[in-house]
Amino acid sequence: MEDLEGFEIVQTRNVELDSPTVIIGFPDEGLVGSIGVSHIIETLGLKEMAHVESRLMPPVVVVKKRRPRSSIRLYEKDDMVAVISEVPIPPPMMYPLAGGLGEWFEEVSPQRVLILGGIPVQNRMEMEKPGVWGVATREADQEALEKAGVRLLEDGFLAGVNSLILLEGAKRGIPVTYLMGESHHGYPDPGSAAATVEAVGRIIGRQIDVQKLLDTAEEIRLAARDLMRKTEEAMKASAKAAETEVPVMFG
Repeated sequence: MEDLEGFEIVQTRNVELDSPTVIIGFPDEGLVGSIGVSHIIETLGLKEMAHVESRLMPPVVVVKKRRPRSSIRLYEKDDMVAVISEVPIPPPMMYPLAGGLGEWFEEVSPQRVLILGGIPVQNRMEMEKPGVWGVATREADQEALEKAGVRLLEDGFLAGVNSLILLEGAKRGIPVTYLMGESHHGYPDPGSAAATVEAVGRIIGRQIDVQKLLDTAEEIRLAARDLMRKTEEAMKASAKAAETEVPVMFG
């Protein structure tokens, strides 16, 4: 599949998907999505099935186990697909990526799409366990969020590539849910990622052990410092600061 911007999902392993659950984690506030989805891939044993190619991607190649790979990859197991990026999504690529994923959603007819991200809170240091907020494109998924202990975001702004994917779902009638863990601003937050992953488990009815994520939190923070710095730069260019504002319209 390729659009005018050169966006293409290239399948590297022959997989027949049957209404999969799709989980997305891109670098964002606290790197919640990146850390959380990376943990899901490792813990549940998902295997690489495809990667993204685009002329708008940064000229970065990831080397994994001596092999060059795309920085945006898709993993799969038992009709669960995880989409992860190892680099921040540059603003010029956000609309093509969201639109390309929207087209792909229509092809694979996902049972649900869960986007993992973070929402900065000032008192994060005082929290023993951060909360998780959510927005969903369907009323049934809003009810599922409440049952899973996720607080619904009533009013506010969302920005960045995650918000565009959510909007694509709404436009195309795809069941997309955006989960946001309360997180540190400008600092990798494995604790918030763990809380968000636990919420994913409750939503899909499958327990996902997050103990390793918590045990290695300091190691993850140190390893992710450079990615967090680059992500902050990308977020400044994508109006992420607007998420702290309140809409001016009422009613």
